[in-house]
Amino acid sequence: MPVLQVFSMVLLGIALVYSTEICQETDYTNIKCGAPGKDGLPGTPGKNGLNGRGPTGPAGPPGLDGRPGTKGEQGPQGVKGEGGDIGASVLEALKLQLGLLDGRVVKMQSNLVSLRKAVSAFALSKGVKIVGDKIYVSNGTQAVYGVGKVTCNTAGGQLASPQNNDENQAVLAIRTQYGVSPFLGINDIVIEGKFTYPNGEAIIYTNWSPNEPNKDGAENCVEMFDTGKWNDKSCGEKRLIICEF
Repeated sequence: MPVLQVFSMVLLGIALVYSTEICQETDYTNIKCGAPGKDGLPGTPGKNGLNGRGPTGPAGPPGLDGRPGTKGEQGPQGVKGEGGDIGASVLEALKLQLGLLDGRVVKMQSNLVSLRKAVSAFALSKGVKIVGDKIYVSNGTQAVYGVGKVTCNTAGGQLASPQNNDENQAVLAIRTQYGVSPFLGINDIVIEGKFTYPNGEAIIYTNWSPNEPNKDGAENCVEMFDTGKWNDKSCGEKRLIICEF
């Protein structure tokens, strides 16, 4: 190949390399060079494409309830609140009831005083004596111990059972009025030699006649002599019945 032809090809290659920096390649077989062209007008916006997701379907049925959770620990106790109106109303109601009860007690006490005055007036007659809060009554009936006990119990009392000297003197006064020795409620029917009141309690006061009680097993009841002294006596004999209320 002639030298000139080779040199021409080299120059052509250099030109091609240089032309890529300032020219726009449009065709490998036809390369044109010139000044860069102006920017073209913006293109028309394309149409929106279809949404990739389809339409929303209908709601499904509700799911099953889940298992209950673990019970939590109890929290600290809160501060106690102040009493409400209900507590105040209840308190007022109680005060009212107490006031009514106080009124009834006062009335009962007044009635009792009146009753005691009436009984005291009646006591001037035969068969009634009042000592302290006790009343001794007799209508002159005589009976064995068992009948006398039932008679007094049925009336709401018991056979006279003096627990001090004043009560013993009241029983003696009724005995003097009728001139008959009465049975007392005191006895040793349950345990020989252990005298008790009708309710079974041990006696706290005695007024035995000398050498009495004589521990005769057949004499389990007690009578009162005209001196006010006591004597153990058979329960099967009849004596004056004096009831204690």
